[in-house]
Amino acid sequence: MELLITDISSLCCPEEVEIGTEDTERTERIRAAVMADLGGTEKSRTKKPRHKHRNLRIILLASAVAALLSTAAFAVSKYMMKSEKTNEPAVGHWAETDGKGVVRQDRKIVFKDAGMVFTFSGPEEQHNLPQFRANWLPDGKPEGNSDSEGWTGYLCDNGDSKDSLPYLINAWCVDTDNCKYVLNGDVTVLSDECKDGWQIMKIVCDYSGMDMSWDKANYILMFNPEKGWLVEIGGTSDMEILEKIANNLEIREGDMPQAKSRISGDIGMIDIGRG
Repeated sequence: MELLITDISSLCCPEEVEIGTEDTERTERIRAAVMADLGGTEKSRTKKPRHKHRNLRIILLASAVAALLSTAAFAVSKYMMKSEKTNEPAVGHWAETDGKGVVRQDRKIVFKDAGMVFTFSGPEEQHNLPQFRANWLPDGKPEGNSDSEGWTGYLCDNGDSKDSLPYLINAWCVDTDNCKYVLNGDVTVLSDECKDGWQIMKIVCDYSGMDMSWDKANYILMFNPEKGWLVEIGGTSDMEILEKIANNLEIREGDMPQAKSRISGDIGMIDIGRG
């Protein structure tokens, strides 16, 4: 008979738990419930359980899963990325302030062709900006400011024609203050997986019929849930080319915080652009 993790977890923790949230009271309650099911208390662990071996294994596995879900075991995931496909326009605003922080202009922004909206949650404080070093790039001269060792936060190849932008690599700290990040067009998610501490999404955006410089673009979004970093690799090159770029990136924390801009808002487009 097949047993689902969700089924056996309910044996000792029927309540709903939130991943990434530490709850000492819930942990103690779960432990007490499990010990009761085993036929004793924490102080009587040497007593022989009344249950059969199979039930004992199920209960112990359930307690381990529930404890992991309800304690700080997932605390390393300080930041979370949520993505949602949409057929509705994405609406927000941009504000411009003067040198003293006084708002001079606040205007509504509408992305009528929005295909996917990303939002991020986590601490307000940010780590320093991420830097990357590209150990492999396709032929062509990349534009961007790299130091003597090749570390940078931005690289781009504008290509040979107005219909091409082979690749663009950009890295920044995400905004967790109810900000929406928008990808436009007909969005297809090819994969969404966790690897080496990163959440990695591979996406194709079809821009047919839209006022864009090209008909299609490929994206690899690499999100670090511990640092709150987003590394975007996008371009008109085949996905295989972008994958090879991503697989040969080194990423580290730099020594510069994210700069404050006089133009701020709660929405932004992350589709690749020329320049």
